[in-house]
Amino acid sequence: KSSVCASTACPRRPSVHAVAHAMWVALPQPVQCIRYEPYSRGARGWVSSARRRPNLAHRPGEGPRCRLRPSQAVPQVAAAFAIGAAVGALAVQIVNRRKSKGQSSADRSFQLDSSLGHASVHAAARGPGGLEGKARAAYDLVSKAADAGMREFSSSGDFAAVGRGAAEARRELVARAAEELRSGSADVTLVAEFLVDAALARAARCAQGGGGIYSELWSLDEGRATVDGLRKSAMPRPDDGSYEAHESVAQLLAAKDILVDEQPPRGDGTGSPLRPLFARVQPHVLARTTSLALLEVFEVFHCRAPGAVHYSDAERAKIEGFLDAVDRTPVLRRARAEAAKLRGEPWTDASWRAQMWRMWFELQPSSRQCGFQHVFVGEASEDERGRGIVGGLHNWFKFYLEEQRGAAQYLGRRYTGRTTAAEGVLNPFFVSGRFTWTVEGRKLEKDVGGFFVGVSPEWQLAIATTAFFETETPERASARQWSRDFLVRDTGFTRAARLGDHVYRLVVRRNHSGNLTTFFAAQLGAWDERTRAQLDEPFGQDELEHRLPQLLVMHGFADEPALLACAARVAAAGALTLRDALKHLRGELGYSFSAVVAAPRPSEPQAGDEVQTVLRSQDFRNVASALVALYQEGHLTSANWAGVLEALSSSSGLSGGKLFRPMRFALTGRLKGHDLRELVRLLELLEAGAPWSSELLPLGRRLETLGRWLHDEFGATGGAAAQDVPTSRERLVEEALSG
Repeated sequence: KSSVCASTACPRRPSVHAVAHAMWVALPQPVQCIRYEPYSRGARGWVSSARRRPNLAHRPGEGPRCRLRPSQAVPQVAAAFAIGAAVGALAVQIVNRRKSKGQSSADRSFQLDSSLGHASVHAAARGPGGLEGKARAAYDLVSKAADAGMREFSSSGDFAAVGRGAAEARRELVARAAEELRSGSADVTLVAEFLVDAALARAARCAQGGGGIYSELWSLDEGRATVDGLRKSAMPRPDDGSYEAHESVAQLLAAKDILVDEQPPRGDGTGSPLRPLFARVQPHVLARTTSLALLEVFEVFHCRAPGAVHYSDAERAKIEGFLDAVDRTPVLRRARAEAAKLRGEPWTDASWRAQMWRMWFELQPSSRQCGFQHVFVGEASEDERGRGIVGGLHNWFKFYLEEQRGAAQYLGRRYTGRTTAAEGVLNPFFVSGRFTWTVEGRKLEKDVGGFFVGVSPEWQLAIATTAFFETETPERASARQWSRDFLVRDTGFTRAARLGDHVYRLVVRRNHSGNLTTFFAAQLGAWDERTRAQLDEPFGQDELEHRLPQLLVMHGFADEPALLACAARVAAAGALTLRDALKHLRGELGYSFSAVVAAPRPSEPQAGDEVQTVLRSQDFRNVASALVALYQEGHLTSANWAGVLEALSSSSGLSGGKLFRPMRFALTGRLKGHDLRELVRLLELLEAGAPWSSELLPLGRRLETLGRWLHDEFGATGGAAAQDVPTSRERLVEEALSG
């Protein structure tokens, strides 16, 4: 029972229909259970490529053929073969019934020669052949329905038409499987083994996260498609323009769900459209449960009247159906648990639904639009010059559909920041480029638009929802390594996060009413085995300072040249490797004052305890109070360092080392370290963006902590006021916005 509950991501006892649905969703596709290997004469392959794809077959002497062998994962999915046979036993009858639409009712009869349960046991005894013969038929049925829906959409523009036939086929397959489970004719042991394997696999993905909540969400995206990119430099374009004409491309098409074709922009300056960005999307990718529900929501926003104030009952029902579908997935369940932890209390189903609706679908009074429309659907907007531009459209599925109906035109790859185009195309799961989108006869432009490719809609909701809750308050955002984005009027935050083998900069923004306004990402670089191995290679200081900026950006530092140069100098001082440099920088930027003063203190300082000696001294109290006052007045800056030292020396009567020890302890929580002026300069520059945490605090937060301690310990008046003093960057932004 626990395995079944874990597999269906349901806290309650699942219904028979829920179990049947879970089995169908988790049914491994044939291309995931087999692998291609060179075909050798005399070898006995499982099934030749000629049987599966006649257009890929080769005559003797024309080049290598391929055969299919069971992968190493076949023993683990033996039970899945039985399920494949169970749902596939109906495929031929369903196909015949759909093909015979319009014929006599006698020709449309739907009968089974044997029960699905009996077919499951029989297929399991036969081994992998059951999957090939039974599940393949069901897979082809759904894929053909989705393919037909795409053709109808291309001509009519009806988004819901894409998944209408596929949804009907899935419902019939799930209903038949549920019927066999209820009747008891299915082999319960096989079903239980399959569900246990699914539960263990899901638990393993959770345990392998390792990189925080965002890495864990990436691992939990069970609906993510397989993606690869076409390498045009090593592959001449065929005369007929068909990628499938090449053997290497054909094999790639057979093994991947999605192929992207990132191309350089036209060099003639015309900005003319290139080949489509999506070279191929397998039809079954469109037929997933959450994708089908997403298509219905696309149709809602496609047909809505501009400026409509409320949703109609039919529109609301389609949106609620989409939320129902995604809420059952493990990745969004994990996001819900994380939001509950941040909130401090669990969600009820009603409160969670209300929060998701408010965050994503509540129409904003000023624009009559919502966060979902901006992020997933896209919207018409204008820049400061009045030029029509694309707002949002950060969902690959929507862009692919718009490209298929001719409304979106890809104009070439375009990566910003430190990621070059050559580096960007090596990661097919994220694309960045320039494109146009025609909306109601108006051609809009997007100078730089990026989105993840192949990810499920539930994952995109989950990662944005988690980011939304992590940045609900500035204090929580800092603790979760988010930096404030002061260059936008909405409340915005940015941070770096590792997803798979790559690092991205995530951006989340909300309006003053608490609604999500946008969420998007930009690629920062690869974090694969080769990159990690370079962390332990020895380098000289100059080489370390040269290599560190790119690494610091991937660790969450803002891509500001002055900031990165200063941070690289501090990190490289005395370091031999990149790992040592990062560790040294973390130590220099850490603020341990709170931990020191919170620790139990003896009635008298022990011999040799320099920290307690400094903390209890009158000199430290005088210097700390003077630092708080200087910060309140706006004089505590690296540019005014000489004035700072003169003011501190005048107020405390100290100079030299006797002044710098309490000064350093007040600003860093340590008695030794890097040049203090350069550390203060670095803290000032870090206000542009840094991986803030409870240890890495900006200069303003350090002075707030110092002021509160002075007030609590000695009743100093400067401490309380320091809490309300904005940082230097906040003061500059406020002055700029006020004109």
